[in-house]
Amino acid sequence: MLRVSRATKLQRDIIGGHSLGIDPNRTIGSRLHYHDRRHVIHRTHDEFHFLSQDRIWGSQSQIILIPMTTLAHPYALRSIDLQQRVVDYSARHKLLKCADRTVRVETLREVTPQIHLLHNFLSEEEADHLQTITMHSYQRSLVGDSVSFISDSRTSYSALVPTNDPILRRILMRVASAAGCRADQLETPVETVRYINGQQFQAHTDYFQSIHGRGRQGQRIKTFVLYLTEGLSSREAARRAHDGSDGATAFTKLGIRVQPRKCAALMFEDADPVTGIGYELSEHMAAPPPAGMRKVVCNIWVRQYTADGRPAY
Repeated sequence: MLRVSRATKLQRDIIGGHSLGIDPNRTIGSRLHYHDRRHVIHRTHDEFHFLSQDRIWGSQSQIILIPMTTLAHPYALRSIDLQQRVVDYSARHKLLKCADRTVRVETLREVTPQIHLLHNFLSEEEADHLQTITMHSYQRSLVGDSVSFISDSRTSYSALVPTNDPILRRILMRVASAAGCRADQLETPVETVRYINGQQFQAHTDYFQSIHGRGRQGQRIKTFVLYLTEGLSSREAARRAHDGSDGATAFTKLGIRVQPRKCAALMFEDADPVTGIGYELSEHMAAPPPAGMRKVVCNIWVRQYTADGRPAY
């Protein structure tokens, strides 16, 4: 049993100020929509009981049970308030205002983990600029959580984008707007990745497998892949898909393949933003491009917490 000591007026009206019974059959770490509201976590023995309004326009509350082991962050012991905007991607094709630019959203998967392709997310000049300022800085791409190393599973080359670049800062504000998060939740520095001559990144997930790899900002909860070069035509991609040499971003457990479209951004969910538990279905790979094709992307990740490790409120 859990007695609520602090609650909003709406929550008090709903629960009538009485003790709440916890349903042991409720899903652990269920997904929520987050809003500009301080939510209180009540600690009881080995669990946290998280009271939240289900939707900002709704009137029904729910109790979420979150195991303590998933909240390995000092600020998570006090409160959670991710200030996540609800971004509606429900229509398969719709326009979305992202800071200074309006983009067309193509929804590839509506359920968790959601996958969306944001067309015309960058201008031609922005895409070319990111390639130009990193073209002489490429080094072999690394893998790993807390310890990075070279692996045959990833044969691409990566380069860091200067953090103080004004065009990059403009793009990051756009990414934060599209993700419904704060700009200081974005992981920096940002990297571009180049694939040529059959280079690839075999099946992997972007979320951290271990708590030690997360650092102050917590788990990676969303990935943005900005396509800086054009991929194959639909006909050519279909012809090459059978042997996997089409240069696509392929979700290996979902059967979804996304061809690079210059200036577009692929956005997908990596992990639950509260518990940090990764979505296994987000596993994907960067397929090798065919001979003569050069593929360049820019990877940007949204994290649970801000750069100084605080909840995003």
